[in-house]
Amino acid sequence: MNPTIQESKGECQHCGEHFIFPVANAGGTIACPHCGKETILRQMQQSRSYVIPLSILAGIMLVVTSAYEVNALKQNRETSRQVAEQKQRLQNAKSEMVRPIAALKVRTEGCTLPELRQCETDIKTTYEVNKSQLSPFSTDIEQLIKLIDACELCWNNSNINSLQGGIIYPKWPGQLEAMERIYPNVTNLLDKPRYANGFNGDTFVKWGLAKISIQCESLLAKMQREK
Repeated sequence: MNPTIQESKGECQHCGEHFIFPVANAGGTIACPHCGKETILRQMQQSRSYVIPLSILAGIMLVVTSAYEVNALKQNRETSRQVAEQKQRLQNAKSEMVRPIAALKVRTEGCTLPELRQCETDIKTTYEVNKSQLSPFSTDIEQLIKLIDACELCWNNSNINSLQGGIIYPKWPGQLEAMERIYPNVTNLLDKPRYANGFNGDTFVKWGLAKISIQCESLLAKMQREK
């Protein structure tokens, strides 16, 4: 039997049997319902306190601390491994990217239009394969590709109009943007009569190749610095 809120469990001082009595009667006496002897109404202690020896507590703390340290060590090792793998992937991607950029830089002197196009294809292909690893250099690589495109467009249009002295016209599709990428101040010359027929394709190709060479050198140096 379980006592209610207004009741308590008592224990006979003679026979040790348990019984229920009203809390309000605590301290009084009754005849034990089991043995019949007079017993004092005392509330039984409902819970006991347990004291953990310091040696056991110290052992528990040591186990917990050791487990935490082991877990932290594993996490540190895993983080170090991931960082090392990421650095290695970056190094591999840079090594792959350096080759076509260096080849383009060499070919900017005396190359043909098909050779320039092949260099661009090599750079684009290598970049796409390693794009996720080469994010620190994405802006520079993409600017280089746009500069190559501009140079190719000027070169191609110059060849198409070679019968007229290699003149390229700003109104051709994409031509003005290509000329501005090679020579940003070109728009300042468009309204000047003396330059009206002076947009020679060979000149812009020459300027474009020179600018490509400089940008290749700058990008290679940047990739060398980034470890």
